[in-house]
Amino acid sequence: MAYQSRRYRPARRRNPILDWMFTLLFFASLAFAIARYAQIESVSHQGRAVIADGDTIELSGQRIRLEGIDAPEYNQTCQGKSGPFNCGREARRKLAALAGAGPVRCTGWQDDKYGRLLGTCTSGKMELNREMVASGWAVSYGQYTAEEASARKAGLGLWQGEFQRPADWRKAH
Repeated sequence: MAYQSRRYRPARRRNPILDWMFTLLFFASLAFAIARYAQIESVSHQGRAVIADGDTIELSGQRIRLEGIDAPEYNQTCQGKSGPFNCGREARRKLAALAGAGPVRCTGWQDDKYGRLLGTCTSGKMELNREMVASGWAVSYGQYTAEEASARKAGLGLWQGEFQRPADWRKAH
């Protein structure tokens, strides 16, 4: 049996364009991770809530938009079983009742285009965002889809009749 020597193979020459692409990809990923980490830092406000409308409150001078929901505008009307009614005012009343006289705590990490903190708010152990959708006085805006489906099926709040979604109403008015 003859001995076979392994041939020496020179190392492949690396492609400098691929090296640059991987380097760019690495730094882009690093920048994205740093940006996401900055978002994790949240802000909290606590105190007695002043209710502006069905999805906006004020705590200690800070306006907060309840994240993940969209409530009717204050002057918006809807069609109920017994005729038209001001569903925007009803949504505001519902949020005021949920917030109660006790302290409300809101936590969020980013502002909306109007400079309001987008937050999740609680009163005691109740999450106000979720409860507004579950009671039918706000629609889901990216979250709380199960609560909206349940309120729609039960005919609660806005779902007792016909209404224009708040975003559509704002565009029309």
